[in-house]
Amino acid sequence: RIVQVRELENNPNINAGRGSVLTSNETVEMEACIMDGNTKKCGTVSGVTTVVNAISLARLVMEKTFHIYLGFDGAEAFAREQGVEMIETSHFITPENVDRLKQGKEANRVHVCSMSFLLM
Repeated sequence: RIVQVRELENNPNINAGRGSVLTSNETVEMEACIMDGNTKKCGTVSGVTTVVNAISLARLVMEKTFHIYLGFDGAEAFAREQGVEMIETSHFITPENVDRLKQGKEANRVHVCSMSFLLM
């Protein structure tokens, strides 16, 4: 199942990963959450800006730490420590998500973003 979430994160037409909603500063801050229903273990990351697949990092939080959540600089540092695939932030910014932000600003409306999550 995590493979399917990664595919969605890599699709620029989906509101996750590469197609994420931009912040008002035209940057990307991604989140992901995963939970194992049998063990009740979970892992969550937020504020990641260079991790190619946030769901993979969330899984590592669940499997390799005693934490359930890592955010922003701590999540990015953990990703580097774990050898997670990372890329320049410009990879996540597409003409479509720039247009969505522009339209939202012009209409004085907020585009609600969704968190990627996976229950195992």
